[in-house]
Amino acid sequence: MFTFNANGTTFIAIVKDYTTSNDNDPNSCAIVFEQHFPQGANNTQSSSHLSTSINSVSTEFPSLSTMNLQSNQERGYVEYYDQVVGGMVNGTKHGVWNSTTKIAGGSEGGPIFIFNRETQESVVLSPWSNFMVGNIAQSSSHQNYINIGIMGSVSSYPVNYSFSSVIFSGPTLRKTVNSFGYALSYLMNKKQPSSDITEDVLGYSTDNGAFYYYNTDSNTTYQDQMIKLHDYFQTQEIPVAHILLDSWWYFQGSTKGVVNWTARPSIFPDGLQYVYEKTQWPVQGHNRYWDAKTVYAKQNGGDYNFIIEGSYAIPDDQSFWNYLFTEGKKWGLIVYEQDWLHNEWEFLTSTKTDATLSQRWLQQMANAASTTGIKIQYCMAWARFALASVQFPSVNQIRVSDDYEVDLIRKFPAPVNLYVGVSSLLAYSLGLKPSKDVFWTTENQPYVPRYKVNVTGPYPSAHAAVATYTTGPVTFGDGVNYTNKTLIMKSCMINGTLLQPTSPFVAINEYFIYRSFGSGGPAGEVWHSDTFINGFYWHHLISMNLESSYRVSYTIFTQGTDQNHSYLRYDNEFNTIDYFDQNSTFVLEPSQLPKFDLLHLSPIFESGWSLLGEYGKWVPVSSRRINNVTDDGQNIFVYLNGVVGEKISVSLAYVGGDKSIKNYIFTCVFDQDVIYLSSAVIMLSSSQNKFSSNIRQKELSPVSDS
Repeated sequence: MFTFNANGTTFIAIVKDYTTSNDNDPNSCAIVFEQHFPQGANNTQSSSHLSTSINSVSTEFPSLSTMNLQSNQERGYVEYYDQVVGGMVNGTKHGVWNSTTKIAGGSEGGPIFIFNRETQESVVLSPWSNFMVGNIAQSSSHQNYINIGIMGSVSSYPVNYSFSSVIFSGPTLRKTVNSFGYALSYLMNKKQPSSDITEDVLGYSTDNGAFYYYNTDSNTTYQDQMIKLHDYFQTQEIPVAHILLDSWWYFQGSTKGVVNWTARPSIFPDGLQYVYEKTQWPVQGHNRYWDAKTVYAKQNGGDYNFIIEGSYAIPDDQSFWNYLFTEGKKWGLIVYEQDWLHNEWEFLTSTKTDATLSQRWLQQMANAASTTGIKIQYCMAWARFALASVQFPSVNQIRVSDDYEVDLIRKFPAPVNLYVGVSSLLAYSLGLKPSKDVFWTTENQPYVPRYKVNVTGPYPSAHAAVATYTTGPVTFGDGVNYTNKTLIMKSCMINGTLLQPTSPFVAINEYFIYRSFGSGGPAGEVWHSDTFINGFYWHHLISMNLESSYRVSYTIFTQGTDQNHSYLRYDNEFNTIDYFDQNSTFVLEPSQLPKFDLLHLSPIFESGWSLLGEYGKWVPVSSRRINNVTDDGQNIFVYLNGVVGEKISVSLAYVGGDKSIKNYIFTCVFDQDVIYLSSAVIMLSSSQNKFSSNIRQKELSPVSDS
C-alpha cells in the first residue's frame, strides 16, 4: 500500500495478487490495482477540452511499458473497441504488441488481451470496478506506456471514492477471456442469470433489417399487421412465441429521442395491450435515448427527476424506472431493450463528468427490472457497458452485431451482421447471451421502401445457423407468406423450443494469431462451440469465407476442452463420418458464402457407440433435446425430450475394434398420451464387435443403417 498527498488530496494505491491453480485453468493469476480517495478530490479533469479528456485518464495506476521482446516471444493483442462489444465493421482491433503499438483506447475502448504467439499464454488489461468511468489510454508523454485509470473528463470524486483495474493471466486467449469474465462475475456476486422466453423459444423481430421495420403491407395498420402475422404463423404451424417491437411504435421528438414510451394511436389504435391479448406474444420492447421534451420529466410537467442538457435528457430517479416497467408489464413486456446505449451516454456532458451518474442510471434501470421480473438487453453498447453488466442480474443478453440492415443493403463487402465470433467471446464470458439480430429466411421478398433500394436477404442458411449457435435469441423478420419454414425449423422443436449448444460460437485461438500476424491461423472465420452433457463434450466448428485451406488438428477442434477422448467427426448432413483422435487432422478447404462448413465431433463411449444426434438440425446434440447420455461399457442410454406428436430422426454410430464405422438412424414419434413433453429412451448394446438394439419407446424404430 502506498499513500500520497498532492495539494491536500490523499491518494492511496494498493496492489493485490491473487493466484489460483486448478485443472481447468492452471496457474492463472490476477494482479489488482486499487485507487482510493478517502477525502474525495476536486478539479480532477485531465484537460479543459471534453473531447480530449474523455479519451485520457486522470489517475495513472498502473502505467505499463510496451517493451520489445526476443523474436521467439512475439506477442499479439486484441482490443475490444466500439459498439456492440466490438462487433462493428471497424470495431475490435488486432495487431502486434511491441514498443510501437498504438492502442485505440479511451471512451470507446475496452479490455485488451495480449497473447504469446508461440505458447498462446495471455493476459488481459481491464478496469475491475467502476467500469463506467474506467479508461485505458496511451500515455501522452511517453508513447510506449499504457495507462489505466479514471476517465480524464470526471470533474471530482466523492468521499471514499475508489477505482480498480486488473492484469489477469491465463494459458490461452479463450481460456483467459472466460476465466476473466467468470472471476469478475464472481467478484460482483452475479450468478448465471436465468434465461427468459426470448432466449429459449423462437421469436419474430421488427428490428432494423426486418421486413416490417417502419413498413407494413398496403393499407394495413401496424396493429392489424401484427395480428395478421400471428395468424399466418398459426396457419403455417411456425411456432413463433414472442416478438421484438422496434422504435416505430412510440412517440419521438425532433432528435428521434423518446418523448413518451407509449403506443401511438396511429400505430396501435386499440393500444399495445389489445395486440398482446390477441396474439399472446410477450414483447421485447425497444427503447432509445430520451428527448429533452420527454413528458416524464418534472421540467415538462411530469413526475420524475431528469437531467436535461440541450436536446437530450437522462432519468435520475428510481421511481421512474419502477413506473415504466410496471406499465410495460401490462402490455406483455418481458425484455427491455436499451438501444442507442452509448449515444445516451455520449449526448450529455454530465454522464462524462459526474463520477457516479452513469452507474446510477444503469443501477436504477436494473433494480426496476429485477423488481418487476423483466430482463434487459443492452444494445449499441461499448465494452464498458458489458463490463458494468456483471453488477446487474437482470441484464442477461447483449447485441453483438451491427443491424441486419447493413448486410441487407450490402453496405460493406463483408457480412458484418454475421460476424459475431469475437464479440460473443467477451459477452458470454460476462454471463451475457449474445444476440445476433434479425434475419430473412428467404432471399427474395417484396420491395421495402425503408431500405430505398431493391434488396435480397443475404445467405439465409448462414444467418439461421449462426443465430442458433449464439445461445441467445433467434428471431427472423420475413414478410407474410415469405418465411422458409424448413429453414427456420432447423433451429427448434415443433413448439419453438430452441435447440442450441451449451456455449456459443466464438473465434478459435488461432484466429486471433492470424489477425495479429497475418499467418499461423485461418484466413477467414473459423469458430468453435460445444455442447456439454453429463461430463462429455460434443464439439462444433463453422468455417466461413475462408481464403485459403487450413489444417485442423485435434487441439484446434477441441479448443482447450481436450479430455483425451476419441471422437467421430461428421458434417451437418451426416454424409461423411470419420474416426478422429489426438493424431488426426483434416483440411478445411477455401469457401465463400453462401457456402459454409459446419462440422461436429461426437465422443466414442466405452461401449463403442457414439451419439451423432438429431438429423436436420443446426445443432444435432442439444441438451434441450438430449436430456442425458449414459454408458456402462456395454450399453449406451440416450434420453430424449420432445413435444407430443413430434417426429424426429436420431443417429448413433458404432465403432468397431478396427475403427470401422456403422451408422444407424432411428425415428421417434413422441407418445401421444403424454401431456406437452414426452421422453424417449434409446438403449443400444455391444459385445465382441457385435451389437443388438433394444429400443424402449412407443413408435421408436430403426429406419436405416449405413
